[in-house]
Amino acid sequence: MERETSEGGASLISGSTDDCVAFSDAETVAKSWMVDFLFISVCHYFKEDKHAEFNQSLRSLEAMIEGPKRLKKDQEKNVDICCFLLRIVNGKQLDAQFESDKRVTPLMSALPIWDSFSDLVADRTLYENIKNLLFIQSAGVCLEQGNGDKASWVLQWLMEECQMPENLKMKLSVIVNKKDAYHKFLVNFSFNRLVESVKTFVDSFLNVHPFDFLLKAASKVVWTCREAGLEEEMEDQNGSGSAVQHGEGSKNTEDQTETSASAANENQTHEASTSVLTTRQKKQLLPKNANPWKPESGKKPYGIFNRYSYIRGACLADRWSSPLRIKPREPKHRSTENVMRRNTKKKWVYSEDRDLKSGVHRHGEGRWARIMQDFDFPERTATMLKDRWRTLKKQGKATT
Repeated sequence: MERETSEGGASLISGSTDDCVAFSDAETVAKSWMVDFLFISVCHYFKEDKHAEFNQSLRSLEAMIEGPKRLKKDQEKNVDICCFLLRIVNGKQLDAQFESDKRVTPLMSALPIWDSFSDLVADRTLYENIKNLLFIQSAGVCLEQGNGDKASWVLQWLMEECQMPENLKMKLSVIVNKKDAYHKFLVNFSFNRLVESVKTFVDSFLNVHPFDFLLKAASKVVWTCREAGLEEEMEDQNGSGSAVQHGEGSKNTEDQTETSASAANENQTHEASTSVLTTRQKKQLLPKNANPWKPESGKKPYGIFNRYSYIRGACLADRWSSPLRIKPREPKHRSTENVMRRNTKKKWVYSEDRDLKSGVHRHGEGRWARIMQDFDFPERTATMLKDRWRTLKKQGKATT
């Protein structure tokens, strides 16, 4: 592969000097394939209920589409689908904020996005079923978590802002007034049924729009490597069998076998120690205080239901504009006792409270060690995080 420079200074990549392709053009095509692959990954992990991998693929997709270059129309629709799936995954987390109005729940935020898919879903029955399930579970999730007042407000908002069937309005009104979270109607049209219906939609969409060029190419490579590995194993077995037949009873063969066995053991020991060293010396590619994509990244200062308010929101601006949190160097003359006393009296700053709230909303209460891995809390312990969260709850500041 040759690398040249044109008269304008742009780097060119070509297999020969006759046919040259600008790197920017090749990069655009490659990124387009990668965006399609990440969309496939998000859909796959959603269907498999692997939420950690789902969030990781979303973060990768966010990084890939970040920049001035605009997406294609079909890729913009794919990102809309990812936006919708993210709200479904966080449907039961009432504190997860996707809109500027903090009262709007994730499922309420998913409704206008689903309305934009009216021309995208070929099965009208499936489209109406998912829409009705969004209506039902927007109020049902509130009742399930014991927040009857929230359910009443959500139902009132749905009646005023959305076109709900009259029979559904009457049914939900009776259930919400009774605050019956275990009503047979809610059990039949449960949140799990909503998730399964959305998975059916994802399957049907991918059947029509596969976006699987890069996935197919990778699958061919994997299959080729597997075939090559099987052939190598067969050759090794045939070679060892012939060696045993020709060297039976030979002392030299036994010595060679013992020598090779000891060498293999030494190699295994060396490889094991090397792997341990490699694991210990592994460095992170990103700093710990780089916040991953989280529900708050969908906020925008205008419009509570802008369906494109999912990625390029306040989260990215905060991530790159926030000051670096550098751990100060302690003077040598300070004793360990003084350092511990200073740590215990250190006040909590706004950025630490913000990261603590985001961590609890993502992982739940009690997962303090996991939260400390995702965010940077200098000179803090898991116990300190637990105590601070209890204080925020008492002060009524546990929500963002």
